[in-house]
Amino acid sequence: MKRCDLYCAWIEFCEIIAENELGVTNPNFLHYMEYKKKCLEFPVNVKVSPEVYKRKEYITVIKNIESSLKRGKGISMYLSKRAKKLKKDGMFNDFGIIHLHLNKKIGNKVVDIAKDSGTTLQVYYSQGTVYIFNFGRHGKGAYTNPKDLQKLYDRFPDALRNRLLESSKIDDVQNMSSGDIFHIRKLNGLEMTYLRGKDGSTLTIRPYLITSFTNDNGPLDLRLNTFFNNLKQDWAMKGYKSVDVEIDIEKKEFRIIDKKSNKLIFKLHNDVFINYMIY
Repeated sequence: MKRCDLYCAWIEFCEIIAENELGVTNPNFLHYMEYKKKCLEFPVNVKVSPEVYKRKEYITVIKNIESSLKRGKGISMYLSKRAKKLKKDGMFNDFGIIHLHLNKKIGNKVVDIAKDSGTTLQVYYSQGTVYIFNFGRHGKGAYTNPKDLQKLYDRFPDALRNRLLESSKIDDVQNMSSGDIFHIRKLNGLEMTYLRGKDGSTLTIRPYLITSFTNDNGPLDLRLNTFFNNLKQDWAMKGYKSVDVEIDIEKKEFRIIDKKSNKLIFKLHNDVFINYMIY
């Protein structure tokens, strides 16, 4: 697919914002889209597994995360350093699980109160709801364990409804080993996950990345290109033959100016637009 010039200009704008916002050199545009999808910067419903509340030492942070999600402030404060460096996240791409650090503001610093234990919090977003369902950990095998997705299903089965490919009566649920999953991810591969259903059936769950960046109108890259192409055609029909792009990094605004009249004919706020396109 050849990207239209207006779409290319917007991609450059996003890369400038990513560099400015995250301090990343030469950021990858699609990796930035993946990062923004984890931020969840719009109001959502929140459901918390009772098991999570049993860890009393983390209750304050969990309540803060709940509040931030409900108010539309998102969870960027709790994302890992790797996420903010736009590194590939196999756990997110395959399972859809976002692992959060149990960060707390103490004075002018943000402190991970679970750093010594390596404990993390696992959350999952689907169709307007964030499910806070499990504690994870750092270390070998921490991000390649299908049992984490099984825990999500056991506690909130509806969360995975839109990723269910098929249900069968096969008795033996067999996922690849953690090590094999790790090696497949190294090769940029994605794999199905098999879960035990409530009725004992085997459920086949598609990789999250396929579901999350593709909808009825096609993959994200195609949808964005179509959006900007349609804008160009609409302006041409209205008599705007030649336009300039104007950007405001501080306000995160992307503006289109008619060259002839110097009139503003379109603008978008980047965070709002990205959320509209990726959710």
